[in-house]
Amino acid sequence: MKIREIRTGILLHPGARLVEDGTTPPLPRGASGRRQLWVEVVTDEGPSGFAIGYAPPGARAVVDQCLGPALIGQDPYIVGELWAEMMWLVRDFGRGGVALQAISTVDVALWDLKGRVEGQPVHALLGTIRPDVVAYASGGFTSYSSAELVSEMRGYVDAGFRAVKMKVGKAFGTCEDEDLTRVAAVADAVGPDVELYVDANGAYGVEQASRISERFASLGVRLFEEPVPPQDVAGLAAVRRSSPVPVATGEHEYEASGLRRLAEAGAADVLQPDVLRIGGVSGWRQAAAVAAEHDLPLMSHAAQLASLQVGCATPGFAAAEHMGIQTELDRLWYREIPEPRAGRWEPPPNPGLGLELSPGLDVG
Repeated sequence: MKIREIRTGILLHPGARLVEDGTTPPLPRGASGRRQLWVEVVTDEGPSGFAIGYAPPGARAVVDQCLGPALIGQDPYIVGELWAEMMWLVRDFGRGGVALQAISTVDVALWDLKGRVEGQPVHALLGTIRPDVVAYASGGFTSYSSAELVSEMRGYVDAGFRAVKMKVGKAFGTCEDEDLTRVAAVADAVGPDVELYVDANGAYGVEQASRISERFASLGVRLFEEPVPPQDVAGLAAVRRSSPVPVATGEHEYEASGLRRLAEAGAADVLQPDVLRIGGVSGWRQAAAVAAEHDLPLMSHAAQLASLQVGCATPGFAAAEHMGIQTELDRLWYREIPEPRAGRWEPPPNPGLGLELSPGLDVG
């Protein structure tokens, strides 16, 4: 079996609401629409595998012009070797950002193909440890009104989630009092039996994050994600040393070596790689090895349906992120998706990722 073709497309939901977090530049009034990259690996014997990933400017071009031509004619089963080759192919224009998001999507598609050919889910190929994972509900964007925020968080709890995450750090950390008011409102709405996480998306300074973490702790917050810019490893370590709330980070690392740097610096209590940024399933396996070496738990960032597969096969996996805005897209892209129940999330039983595209979906 050889790779005959790598197909790509852009999926577009023009009416999808755009949202803001703490470090999102203000959106134009009335702006809407969200895009994702679709990649399909087609073989000369018929079977194919696909994945849907992020679509930053240039990601499709990286697949079409760099990765795809090099993979044609190769054995799709040697996924690890193909991953290493793709990493070298992007050497001259960066092993991060757009390039790694492209590689990650291709890698996940290769694992989907392998699972389909072998008749097994991806988690079984990796070595299943657990049949499902803990899921926490994520949303609460800074662009939501207080009423929208509370309604969303309360809705997650009513749906059975036992942990929820909201955004803080509004307007690059310049609305600290409003952040605290919103956190207090959510804490009151969800109650003390539900774990509350906050995500600043790097909006605060080090001293500010350390100070506000005390206030978050008093409101019952159980996890503080990206309190300062993710590239400020020393700053993250300083916040972690002073914060009564555990610190999570890692979503913006594009290789396992970045997670190792965070772990060795004492910059995180929880590592949060994103399978569609860290190098796909192959990159995730390296990330999991780093976490295990440093005895740190893993929580997945976004990339939820692929994260289900790796989460079921990863020691030390604590929870998968279930994003409401991503689920809106998933329900459009796929014929059927697995839904969390009572805070647990089970991957589909079908081979590969266990997903099929919706009939008639435009992947142009």
